[in-house]
Amino acid sequence: MLRNFDGRVDCVFFCHGLINFMGGIDGNLPEWDLIQKINVRATMQFLSIIMPFLRMTKGSATILSSSAGEKPWPGHTIYNSAMASLNMMVRCAALENAHHQVKVNAVAPGYVRSELARGNPDFHNSLTKQ
Repeated sequence: MLRNFDGRVDCVFFCHGLINFMGGIDGNLPEWDLIQKINVRATMQFLSIIMPFLRMTKGSATILSSSAGEKPWPGHTIYNSAMASLNMMVRCAALENAHHQVKVNAVAPGYVRSELARGNPDFHNSLTKQ
């Protein structure tokens, strides 16, 4: 909830998302829709809402992405496709808003050895061997 919002937004950081571990090319369409909706559509929607405010201040937007959008992970067609779409959206938003002096960038970390990743041995092993 915004309190005492005066209409000035200098920067925004998008840090949200969902990964799935059952999204190969034979994955299901409801899962595809869910991953796209959360990881891509939500970012596009909020970016389109906040952009007029960033243009007024010549602000910046930073979006958390993933290296999965640049390098395929085995068995993750759905997630990889969403991250590739997100990365392209960031590049386009940066080009479209450069003349407004608004910066749009993504931070795309690689594989992180975490409990979530270790919970899926096939995924963990396929990435740690590369």
